[in-house]
Amino acid sequence: MPEETTTSAVPAPSPDEKPVEETKVTFTLELIDDDNVKKITSHPDVSIVNIPSMRKSKDDLEATIGQLQGQLDQINEVLFEYEKIKKV
Repeated sequence: MPEETTTSAVPAPSPDEKPVEETKVTFTLELIDDDNVKKITSHPDVSIVNIPSMRKSKDDLEATIGQLQGQLDQINEVLFEYEKIKKV
């Protein structure tokens, strides 16, 4: 079976959601109900994806990345200031 490549069009996000970028995908989604879809690829495995759960995971990851980015910014600021005083 040849691999099918589709481009998914993403609806406009609600005001509290960040927009999802349009990407080239190598799978298709089959709607099961309002919250669940079946992800079909060229592989023999089939995945069932719960959309609200995936959105929560995405939000959790973005929050973690935000915290880590804040820590990295603080470290970079200290290292930058250290380099300035070291040169004096």
